[in-house]
Amino acid sequence: FVGGFIGHITTGSRELEAFFEEIGEEAMVPVTVLSFRHPGGDEKARFVLPMVHPGPMGDIGGGNLPAHIADRTEGLAFVPHATASHDFNLVTDREIGAIHEAVERASEDIEYSTTGTTSRRVREGDATLTGHRFGDDALMIASFWPEYADDIEYAVGLSAVSEAHATGLDEVLLADAHNCNDGLAGSDTGHVVPGSERSFDLIRGARQLGEHLDATEQHSLRLGTAWDETDWDISDGIGPLGVRVAVLEAGSGLTAYDADTRVGRQIAHEEFVAVVDSLIDRARADLEPVEAGMESELVEVTVFGNDSTETLASHANAMLPMATALATAFVFAVLSVSALIFLLASNAGL
Repeated sequence: FVGGFIGHITTGSRELEAFFEEIGEEAMVPVTVLSFRHPGGDEKARFVLPMVHPGPMGDIGGGNLPAHIADRTEGLAFVPHATASHDFNLVTDREIGAIHEAVERASEDIEYSTTGTTSRRVREGDATLTGHRFGDDALMIASFWPEYADDIEYAVGLSAVSEAHATGLDEVLLADAHNCNDGLAGSDTGHVVPGSERSFDLIRGARQLGEHLDATEQHSLRLGTAWDETDWDISDGIGPLGVRVAVLEAGSGLTAYDADTRVGRQIAHEEFVAVVDSLIDRARADLEPVEAGMESELVEVTVFGNDSTETLASHANAMLPMATALATAFVFAVLSVSALIFLLASNAGL
């Protein structure tokens, strides 16, 4: 681990993946696909939710998972944050192939509906859930705003989906909005863990939302999308997919979604808000009739495993100062050798 970590931050090597693969554990995870297509025709947009965590870093493991999925999607791809923590990071980017196969299997089995509900919202304790129903399937987005929160544990997400199924839903895509985080300094990691009050807020909220959606009239659907790759990059806190917006209309209701769990810490808020506002306007102008359908597949992948993240994080924190010192020593050694060669060459010339 030490050698792989130092190699990654100094030379960009992939030795870390070999280490993660050795300690990883097999896990069964659902992969859910929500597809919107032109009536009887081509796909317009696709929401893909593998129940894994998009990490651990950069292009290591599943760190670049959203971009990989987008590259293989017919319509505009939206890859929201799943209800999973870093324990469900993929150990290598090779695991992404299994995710792709599950997405393809799910896509082939989708049955489409021509109707859907306006968005409904419920609040239970700290949890707020917003969603739509399409035929007998539902999209649900969970947020703990204005309270701070980080990852929702895998078991909590599964329990919430199970409660939603109990209201008569066939398929449920439950995404973590991941939209209120203060850096989580200190001992409180902000994770929504099994047995916590917040976990029960989410579980009860999922059932409530399912019941509300069951009682809500369905209407014909229209969807508009827009995408700006932007000039921002990773150093600004914006990933390779830029900013993507989907606006969904059912009846008289309009709801805007994006799939981007960006940080954007280096960007002035007014600049970022202006981009989002512009995309919403473009997406509204793009509204057109669609059908919606959802399907899920289980897939076996290798992930970090239970409680591995805390152990790895402690090692990484201990190694970071060492790696920085070693990198500095390496640069100093290279400069010293270069200077010595220059002096020897100069003396030889004399």
